[in-house]
Amino acid sequence: TGVRGRISVPIMYRTPILLFLFHVLTTLGQSLTLQNHTLTEFYFATRGDQWTISSNWLVGDPCLWSGISCSALSLVYQIILVNNSLNGTIPESLGNLVNLSNLDFSGNS
Repeated sequence: TGVRGRISVPIMYRTPILLFLFHVLTTLGQSLTLQNHTLTEFYFATRGDQWTISSNWLVGDPCLWSGISCSALSLVYQIILVNNSLNGTIPESLGNLVNLSNLDFSGNS
């Protein structure tokens, strides 16, 4: 009988696995930083300080900001800010949110 519940990874595979995981985590971290900058730019471009509801915007985790929905990996997939007094131009940088699949800005200027 062998040892149960333990998987042994040969040493020659450990370094590539660790490098892959490091790459994935680094890429995710860069995506989250870009996402935060993009949403901040959107806030200022649409006069967020004058929105009807802007709960938590610019503070902490963007996934907790009003109107924002995120995946399990904290990537924004939806922005819904209906009848919220948005006014201005939507910045092109919103295209940086590659997981964004739903936008609803109806009822705004």
